[in-house]
Parts: sequence; structure tokens; C-alpha cells
Amino acid sequence: MEADDQLPQLSKKEKRHREFLDRIDLIGRDFSEAKERIYFEKLAAFKQELRDVQDGTHQEFAERVALLEFERNAAIKKAELFRNYQLECAMAMYQAEKEAYDQEYLAEKQGLREKILQQLEERRKKLKEDRENFDVSNEVSSESQKTTTRKTTRAQAAKMTDEKKEGRGKSKGKASNGPTLPIQVKDHEMYEDLAMMRRRA
Repeated sequence: MEADDQLPQLSKKEKRHREFLDRIDLIGRDFSEAKERIYFEKLAAFKQELRDVQDGTHQEFAERVALLEFERNAAIKKAELFRNYQLECAMAMYQAEKEAYDQEYLAEKQGLREKILQQLEERRKKLKEDRENFDVSNEVSSESQKTTTRKTTRAQAAKMTDEKKEGRGKSKGKASNGPTLPIQVKDHEMYEDLAMMRRRA
């Protein structure tokens, strides 16, 4: 009691100042303790987050990976659609060119076939004309020979008759054994004889 009585009495102002300092000191100690606690808590959270990233279980990492995967799949799908479109265009161009080449081939083939058939038909007509001309020539030659023979025979008979009338027996023998005289046959007479022969046939 005597010691307490010997301590100086503090005024209210001094007491409030001391209490203020004590509170500041307490706050400082609490802040230091809280700072250390917060640091270790954040460090532990960081280490856990690092392990989650390495394990592939980190939420933000998984969300971003999912977004990247979605964008990748969309890009691949777009590339596949474009590839299919290019393939369809290329196939359509190929089919169009193939049909054009086929039509050109068929047209040239048909043209060549018609040309060959026309040449064969012309050869057939020529052979037929040659045959008909050959037959006509043979008929004309045969009829001409017959006509010439008839005329020659008539001429020789008339000559022999004249020689008999004149009483030239020697000339008669020569006339019967001598060469026949050539007689010119005109074209219109030859064709008339040929027409008459055809009417008889």
C-alpha cells in the first residue's frame, strides 16, 4: 500500500494516452501474427493450386482447357466442312469434264462411223455402177457384133447374088472365102439394138 501510494498519480489525459499506446502495440502484434498466418495460408493455397494444375484438376485451368478444346473442335469441324466442300467441287468439276470428254468421244466416234459407212456406200455404188457398165458394155458389144454379122452376111449375100447374076464364078469363090469388110456401126444404132434386145428379154 505504501508503494502504491508512492507512485505518481496519472491524469486522465495521460491514462488515455497510455491506453492508446497499449492498443497500438496490441494491434501491431495482432497484425504481425495475422500477417504471418495469412502468408502461410496463401502459401499453402498456392502450393495446392500448383498441385491441382499439375494434376489437371485445377478449376480455372480445366475451364480454360475446355474452352481451348471447344475452339479446337470447332476449327477442326470448320476445316472438315471446307475440305468436304472442296472435294464436292472437285468431284463436280471432274464429273463435268468426264461427261464432256465422253460426249466428245461419242460424237467423234459417231462421225467416224458415218464417214466409214459413207465411204463403204460410195465404194458399193461404184462397184455396182462398174458392174452395170461392164454388163452394158458386154451387151452392146455382143449386140454390135450380132448386128455387124447380120449386116455383113446380108452384104455378102447381096454381093454373091450380084456375082451370080453377072456369071462370075471365080469371083464368087473369092467372095465366099475372102475376108469380111468392116462395117461402121453408129452409136444410136447400137443403143437401139440394145433396147430392142432388152424388150425381147
